[in-house]
Amino acid sequence: MSEDQISSDAHAVDVALRIPNVSAPDRDALFRLLVEEIKDLTESEKLQGWTPWVMSASLISVSWIVVQDIWANRVSFQASLGPFLIVALGLTSFLHIIGIARDLSERERSKFFLIHATNTPLHAVVLTAWLSCLAFVCFIFKPIPPPYLLRIVGVTFAIFALFSAVTVIAIAARLPLPINKKGSRTALFTGVALVALYSYAVVILLRANVVRVATVSDLRTGGLLALSGFALLIVSRGRGHHEVVRRTLMELRRDLILDSIPLDEARQRARMALRGMWISDVVKDDVRLLLGHISAVRSLYDEAFRKIDVLKGAVDIGTVAVPLKEFEKDAVSNTLEVLHSFEMRILKISEEYFRLLKNVQQRIEVVARIAGETATDRDALLLETRRAQAQADSDLLRFAREYHAIQAAWNSWFPSESKQYTPFGVAAEDAS
Repeated sequence: MSEDQISSDAHAVDVALRIPNVSAPDRDALFRLLVEEIKDLTESEKLQGWTPWVMSASLISVSWIVVQDIWANRVSFQASLGPFLIVALGLTSFLHIIGIARDLSERERSKFFLIHATNTPLHAVVLTAWLSCLAFVCFIFKPIPPPYLLRIVGVTFAIFALFSAVTVIAIAARLPLPINKKGSRTALFTGVALVALYSYAVVILLRANVVRVATVSDLRTGGLLALSGFALLIVSRGRGHHEVVRRTLMELRRDLILDSIPLDEARQRARMALRGMWISDVVKDDVRLLLGHISAVRSLYDEAFRKIDVLKGAVDIGTVAVPLKEFEKDAVSNTLEVLHSFEMRILKISEEYFRLLKNVQQRIEVVARIAGETATDRDALLLETRRAQAQADSDLLRFAREYHAIQAAWNSWFPSESKQYTPFGVAAEDAS
């Protein structure tokens, strides 16, 4: 393989995998970065004030207030459901509005995280329990006009609870399921529709006098239960993300100290944990294999072209009027056989290449649909692969053209032993 070809393939690998052609920072600088990021994550949790001790004390206090009201028989279960739903739906709408505002203000190109790299099983379990609870309350609440409004709201919560339950399994099994921090256009419209639905349900509940018929104890119990569940959900999500990232960075710091991973791999893992992934990160190993297949095929083409050049140096293919000597006939025949063997080897590699390419394209499409607006990254990655493949396609046409030229000369010299083989299924007129 020529030096230009090796340089070209290396450049394709660098571009396709988004590895910058610049000198990497030294190991000490990366170690200091990891230490500072771990420290910042710890400090941010302290500034928020949501420590496990504060949460435990708050939940105990809320539980004591609720128990006192229930023990004194001052709480009506059905009457407390109205305030619970009003507060829960209002907070859920507020959470969706924050997410929509964040997505609209986000200008950076979309990146994503693997779900087990940004969530903990605890948060997924809490989310599943919270959504299931909301769905249950919507289904058992006494009907209010318009009919089936709360049933529709309950169905949405039940669907999300089902997806959340699947997420628990995905996180526990560490399945490579991607999620996008920035929602897609479909997710944006879905969020707006949910806010409208939940807000309308809150208005209907308020107009249905569910608050007026409730006592102070009913209002307090329903409101506190909704606030407690929502606070537990928010805290488990925030602490879960920080915990996962911090644990990842701590493991990376330990590997870096023990010198058990290369510096480039450490930099990539740190970038993926802190700033998210590109599609190329998901299929980088497969892309390397694809480019390796292309390099192997081009090496075979180069070797075949050298055989052809040797034959042309020994036999004048363009002059068919002069008969060939016996050893020249053997040389032409052997060259055609050798070229045919090269074709078989190339076809075997190509079959594996296209099988892997189809698998990579399917995985990229799945990630692009789940992760959101990653079409630009997807197109750039596939474009680089196609560019590398185009060089091999050009070699294929040259191979077919040279083969047909040698075969045509053979048929002119030896019409009684004519050969009519079509290499790679490419006819002579198509190869020219």
